[in-house]
Amino acid sequence: MYKKICVLILLLLVFSLFISSVLGQSENQVPVADAGGPYSGIEGVTVSFDGSGSYDPDVGDGETGSGETVTHIYSQEGNYDVSLTVYDDNSEASTDQFLVSIEDTDPVASFSASPTSGNAPLTVTFSDESSSYDGLVSWD
Repeated sequence: MYKKICVLILLLLVFSLFISSVLGQSENQVPVADAGGPYSGIEGVTVSFDGSGSYDPDVGDGETGSGETVTHIYSQEGNYDVSLTVYDDNSEASTDQFLVSIEDTDPVASFSASPTSGNAPLTVTFSDESSSYDGLVSWD
């Protein structure tokens, strides 16, 4: 009787292992979105977002997948709400949200003069060479 019970337990164990291998892996795990950060920049200058901390805990072979690096140029200063959403091969999704702070670009005051030396009375012509990302509004 004891031998029959042991054989029955052994058969159930082998059958269980066979069913597990035929049916595949366990239930899908949701991927994890990790946007990195915090992020900041200056208007008109590229900001690089690094989502490579994102992963899918069940890529099938015990390893994890990694995300992407994205760049964007903000045309104006301000705070921007940004989100990173990652999807796995079973359409499961995870989202990470973060704030990007973009600073204003200061104008650059510059001019040239010609001529810069000579006998008095000297007539000098000044030329504005100032620049600004947003455009210049007034000069003093």
